[in-house]
Amino acid sequence: MKTAEERLESLEGDNYFLSQKVQELDDVLVSQQKQIDRLEKALEEAVSAIGRLRASMEELTSGKNAQELEVPPHYGKW
Repeated sequence: MKTAEERLESLEGDNYFLSQKVQELDDVLVSQQKQIDRLEKALEEAVSAIGRLRASMEELTSGKNAQELEVPPHYGKW
């Protein structure tokens, strides 16, 4: 049977190990949150750009019929 001092040393070792793991997990969590924040910002910018492109396309195509929007036959025949 372990003495009280041996049990205390064992518990202190366990506590140190668990404290290190908690710190590692916290570091990973902070890193992931920063990455999520960057991705959310990039997504917002992409959605905004798509909206602007869509508005530009609508502006360009308004009032034109489908025939005017067709690609000329000589395009893409290189």
